[in-house]
Amino acid sequence: MNTIPLSNLVPAWRGAYTPEAYAAVEKGLLNQRVRFMHDRYVVISLVHKLNYDGLESYLYFDAGLRHAVDAIYIGKMVLKKRLLEALISVGPKTIDWIKIGEKNDTINQIHPKIELIGWERLGDGSGYNAISVYVGVVEITEGNPLNNEDLAAIGQSDEVVYFMGHYGSNLF
Repeated sequence: MNTIPLSNLVPAWRGAYTPEAYAAVEKGLLNQRVRFMHDRYVVISLVHKLNYDGLESYLYFDAGLRHAVDAIYIGKMVLKKRLLEALISVGPKTIDWIKIGEKNDTINQIHPKIELIGWERLGDGSGYNAISVYVGVVEITEGNPLNNEDLAAIGQSDEVVYFMGHYGSNLF
């Protein structure tokens, strides 16, 4: 079978895709770059859903903004939205879940280009059934967004590839 290394698009990703799948990721990345061309900051969210069957991780590029203050405000709203979406997707059993951890309204730098706005984790206390949502702001290169340095800063190469292949190419 003919495959193309995805490291051509996302440097940290060492796998390869078929030409069709590669094209979807390439198109998604191009669409996201166009989307954020005139922005300075991108709000990203990372959602982890843990259960007995394993861990599912999703990365979202939620919004592009020109000013850090706006990005922080939107990021706080995104944290609430992603947590609610994750709870709804898991279903009614989450009604008895408790807050396991959180950090909101503080900004901690986790990479020179990323500020963590907040995170929240809910679960049933068993250590298996839980949802974690992290929201951060990535400072991108204006005019050349989501370049190799930006993608390396995000550091979620599997999730970036998944997003670009499944969501990134369907935004326009």
